[in-house]
Amino acid sequence: MRVSRGLAAALIVGLVLAAYLAGTAPDVLFGDGAELQAAGSTGGIAHPSGYPAFLLTARLFAHLPLGNAAHRLNVMSAVFGAAASGTLLLVLFELGLSTAAAAVGALAYGASFTLVWAAERCEVYTLAIALFLIALWRSLVAIRTRSPRDAGAAAFLLGLAMTGHLVFGPPVLLLSALVALPLPLAAPRRVGAWLGLAALFALGLSPYATLAVADRLNTATNYLRLVVEPAGGQFGLTPETFAAPWTRIAWLVFGPEAHPVALAWHPRVALANLGAAAVRLFAFEFGPAGLVLAVLGARRLAGAGARAAALAGVAGLALAASALAIERRMLAIFLIPCGIVVAALIAAGIDAALARLAPRAGAARLAGAALALALVVPLPHLLRARAPAAGALGWTPIEEWEPRREGLVPSLRGAIEARAFGEAALAAIPRGAFVAGKWREIMVLVYLQAVEGRRPDLALDPWYPAHAVRLERWQRAHDPREHPIVLLGSVATLRPWLARADSVALAGGGYLIVQRAPVTLPAPPSAAGAGPPRR
Repeated sequence: MRVSRGLAAALIVGLVLAAYLAGTAPDVLFGDGAELQAAGSTGGIAHPSGYPAFLLTARLFAHLPLGNAAHRLNVMSAVFGAAASGTLLLVLFELGLSTAAAAVGALAYGASFTLVWAAERCEVYTLAIALFLIALWRSLVAIRTRSPRDAGAAAFLLGLAMTGHLVFGPPVLLLSALVALPLPLAAPRRVGAWLGLAALFALGLSPYATLAVADRLNTATNYLRLVVEPAGGQFGLTPETFAAPWTRIAWLVFGPEAHPVALAWHPRVALANLGAAAVRLFAFEFGPAGLVLAVLGARRLAGAGARAAALAGVAGLALAASALAIERRMLAIFLIPCGIVVAALIAAGIDAALARLAPRAGAARLAGAALALALVVPLPHLLRARAPAAGALGWTPIEEWEPRREGLVPSLRGAIEARAFGEAALAAIPRGAFVAGKWREIMVLVYLQAVEGRRPDLALDPWYPAHAVRLERWQRAHDPREHPIVLLGSVATLRPWLARADSVALAGGGYLIVQRAPVTLPAPPSAAGAGPPRR
């Protein structure tokens, strides 16, 4: 039975989406998840680099008649994770692979741990991956046809992919060059075509302009106002240097918080990182069978010319970034483009194997495809679940915030810990308090206050040393006996200065520190504000 490519893509998307929805988190999350749920629901601004494509799309999903706002944005991640798998199928068709092999490759990618991790919670990655895959698909078409019209579509989509996540920046620039340079035009017309492609690329970047509008309209869930405190010298900023709208947006996109991961060339570090990358890809993402199939696939695609070179370049740039990363926990992020290419190689390897073992279409090819799927999908999850010492091999989970996944089938179906913590904290915090906390916990309260209208009497602060000026302003305007200072748990740079504080236990675990007397803080250090690492 022959299945049309459109129907195959629809089946892949439906199957993967059903699996993701079965494990999607039902409520608010800790840390970045809560921040994205709050900013996406209210039209705010997320942490650097701003993620405008995510925020614009989240505003649409926030109006769905489905559960609470947090759950809607968790569902959004699932939808675009499934869309990414379906779009990879289109990429594989463009590479000339059979429907059976392409379907297995798309399903294997949809089942990979990194994509599952991102698809079951509110995160920026699945939308970013889907945007990049759409751009990659149209870029491969443009490389094949060398048509100015196809090149224009690819240029716009490549610019749009840059609004998803900056990890795709180097691959996007490479694909832009491969699309633009070979256009079969005479020299004068070629220059004009390049200028047109540059304009379309810039048009794709236009969602960044919406951040300037959001900066003027939103304060409660605006990273530039909620987190950044120029009056305290945070991140080396001053009120004067951080006043102009485009200065603020430029800092959000290009400042040190948008690129906080140090890169350094050292042969020993590079080799260790590449070894860790190999373990991640071929033990915990696609398994050992994926390595064998990827090698076969590389031979299968060797004749694809410039399109094969484009895929090799995407993977090479991702591996280069991974090799240079000092913080190994960020490998999962740097390897996202490489994972896409590995999935394509696996599909090509399956196609080559099916051509030899089952040259005719029919039951034999379907059986071979099913066998390949069974070899690639379950084993990496089994290895991840059964390898307690995997960190020694370079395995560092991508997730930074609870709840972490354990077991063979990763799922966040019952993840309600953040909601329970937030409600217990709000019930225990005195009225009119100044509440300081670490990013992980405070963003849960920000979501509950900004999205659900809970406890508008509280001043919530994701504490940095530079925020001492905020606390001083608060103390000048409020009597701490009636409007106390509250810490969500231990905040190392503030707790020692709360000398006469009380500890209040929270239902279900955790505690608050409540200070009802003025606090005199030391001047923040000159580098105050080096914030937590961002992804």
